[in-house]
Amino acid sequence: MTRLLLASILILTSLMPAMAFDKRKIVTFCKSNYAAKTASLKLCLGSEAEAAKTLERLRDISTAPAQIMVLNICEEDYKIDYASALDCVMRTLDQAEVNIKKQKEAVPEFNTIALCKKVSANVGGSYSVEKTCRDQEQNARAEVLQQYVETDIMQICARVALNVGGSYQTLKTCVEQETAAKAALQ
Repeated sequence: MTRLLLASILILTSLMPAMAFDKRKIVTFCKSNYAAKTASLKLCLGSEAEAAKTLERLRDISTAPAQIMVLNICEEDYKIDYASALDCVMRTLDQAEVNIKKQKEAVPEFNTIALCKKVSANVGGSYSVEKTCRDQEQNARAEVLQQYVETDIMQICARVALNVGGSYQTLKTCVEQETAAKAALQ
């Protein structure tokens, strides 16, 4: 998915006018690495310019603080050349995507249909109660999937939620409380 985003940005970048990146930095970097008037120098100049434009487009569309932080760190670590900074950004975003996937896999699967039928049965079989329960469980699961949860907290809360019948609402509340308690203890 990250590679698809990069490809889209590259296409957009080629269609848009160049932004104000430091052309002197590109020329200095390329000339220090390649002999004057060689094909390699021209290739370097072109790829560095494209990398610089792509980094600028990424900066323009990045709204999440974590994305902006990654851009800042990579650009700081690779002050000399834009291509290495762009590679750093892409590697970091790829790793973040892997971490998010692992976390989503760590969220347990609960049978909320059975849970909500039991809740409904306890009040006489109300369809409205069952529907509300299902909606709330679905919303709670979506919220848990959207946030970063430390592994130890997820394991604790999964056990708690399972012990009360497999509820995502319980999981979500537990995650919020455990996260707050851990932060307060530090």
